[in-house]
This record gives sequence, structure tokens and C-alpha cells, in this order.
Amino acid sequence: FSTEFSDYGRQEIKKNGIENVKINFDELIPKENKSFDLICMFQVLEHMGNLKKVFSELLILLKPGGHILIAVPNNKHRELFEKFGFIEDTPPTHISRWDKVSFEFLESLYELKIVDYKIESTDKVKNIKKFIETCYNQQLFRKINNTKISIIRKILKLGFYIVASLPNFMKIYQVTRKNLGVSQWVSLKKI
Repeated sequence: FSTEFSDYGRQEIKKNGIENVKINFDELIPKENKSFDLICMFQVLEHMGNLKKVFSELLILLKPGGHILIAVPNNKHRELFEKFGFIEDTPPTHISRWDKVSFEFLESLYELKIVDYKIESTDKVKNIKKFIETCYNQQLFRKINNTKISIIRKILKLGFYIVASLPNFMKIYQVTRKNLGVSQWVSLKKI
């Protein structure tokens, strides 16, 4: 059972035989009268306001002993890229940031216990490409990417990466450090 507002997302979910409704999860309480063993929120929580209401309602929907799985952006990844001028994590897109301490704070406020917490592994190549493509001459990279002949496009990209990397060696080293994956994940259990 899921809630989803994207029509494309709803179609993909339905292909897997999962019941789907186009309502906010808090509307499930009076309308569906359902309770769940597992609630998943993937890249959702950072968009939500009124967290007291959110977690109070999640706990109403969750059975005792049930789990909430939450994936949110990795705040360390976001902070580092912001330091380099790549801003993607600001209101109205995201209105909150999370880290392990934030989730530990939830334990003190609600009947929740952290069962597991992980940060996505650093994809060094992906982070280097993101740094170079977004923080270093984006217009030139777009022109290279639009080159019609595949082999020329590949050669130009390689040259672009090499030239852009040399003066930015220390920054590139920083984006390849441990715990700089894009997302983090927590499993919370209702106690």
C-alpha cells in the first residue's frame, strides 16, 4: 500500500501490484483505518514541515513493534557541495536536514528506537563528475555534452575532466572522502 502524487510514480507502483492512493499519509488515519508493520519514507521527510504532527501521525499508523524506514539526503554531502558553490538543498525544495544526531533526538521525543543507521557509500567517480560538471564551467560542459559525434564527445569530456581536475585537486580529494554518499538511511522501531 502506498501514497504517491506523481502520476508516473503511481503507474510504476501499480505495475508491481501495490495499492496506491493519491493522498497525504495523514489522510490515511480517518479514511483508510489502516495500521502498518512497516512504513517507508524515501526522500520525503526533508520536504515536510510540522514534524511534531508528522511523527505523531506516523506513530498512529504504525503497529507496536513496527518499523519506519527513512532515507534522506546526506547532510555532509550537501554541506561540502554548498561550500563549493553548488546549492541544491534550500527551501522550498528541502526544508529540513538530517543526521544521526537528529534521528537520535527523535528517540527522546517519541516511542521510537534506532535499529540501524547507515550513510550511503561514497561513489567517488560520481562525486568527482558532479563536482566538475556543476562547480566548474557548466556552460562549456553542456556544449561538450551536446556534441553529436560520440567519440569526439568522449574525448572532449575526458579532456575537460583532466583540465578541470588539475587546479582543483584538493577539492576533488575532499569529495572522495568516506561517508559522502548522496543519501543516509535509518530504521526506527516503535517501542
